[in-house]
Amino acid sequence: MYGALSKNIITAIIAALPVVTMVSCSGNQQKSENEVKAEALLKNVQSLYEEAKYDDAMTMIDSLMKVYPGELDVQRRALHVKTLINEKLIFNDSIANEELYAQSKQMVDSLGARFKFMKEKDMVEGYYISKSLNNDALIKTTGLMPRVGEDGSLSLVSSLYGHSIKHTRLSATANDSTVTTVDVPVSNDRNYRFNDNGVPVEMVTFTMKECDSLCHFITENAGTNIRLTFESGKKKHATTLSKKTKEIISETYEYSHSLQDLKKAEMDRVKFAKKLQLSRKQIKQTATNIQGNRE
Repeated sequence: MYGALSKNIITAIIAALPVVTMVSCSGNQQKSENEVKAEALLKNVQSLYEEAKYDDAMTMIDSLMKVYPGELDVQRRALHVKTLINEKLIFNDSIANEELYAQSKQMVDSLGARFKFMKEKDMVEGYYISKSLNNDALIKTTGLMPRVGEDGSLSLVSSLYGHSIKHTRLSATANDSTVTTVDVPVSNDRNYRFNDNGVPVEMVTFTMKECDSLCHFITENAGTNIRLTFESGKKKHATTLSKKTKEIISETYEYSHSLQDLKKAEMDRVKFAKKLQLSRKQIKQTATNIQGNRE
């Protein structure tokens, strides 16, 4: 679980500890060999802590606990150092999370200006689409419409106009590489068909799990020619994605993931605050246990 110190190195450190007995300050009580070794190991732990080698210090504390289970006084002090290390680790994670929050917030604010919120009366939740798109943009054309839900989740609506193949998936090909969505069977209510004055129209809504890899692929290859294929078994219909479509998908993909990162960072803020509060209580408690033992 913890850092770079291997079990063999720790074993070597323990074996190298001095085999002596020490007299206490009162002169009435001698320290056992195990106590002397445990205290020497604890000193190494404290040095690692001061050097901010927290993972290595944690590994050595675990070894101290296992090798010298009877040295309760030393174990109490080691446990106190462990709570101090835990606080440092949580604090460092909190700082990293704040950096992620700031980056995500900047991206969301920048990209958000390019999107508009859509919600009909009969909809439970709305969604965001690019301002360059009309909500009914797919009714009379073959193409794609990426959306971002209120929770930041990505979805992709495909429309095949004038062809009846009952497509269940999409594939994108660029630079001899191909990525495919998950199938949405015709029995699924997100796969539907209708006629527009006698012209067949097929529309499929892919959820984030079903289309994320495809949208990522399009985003990564937006500067190259991308062939989009509507597929249903052996039936296929291919088209080339326009520059505008690739840009919209890329922006929507980035907006979706930035929103999700921001929401996660916001939740982690609360989580780390609670963890820090708990760790500081533990620091006080372990310090009290040490003082109580000395009394």
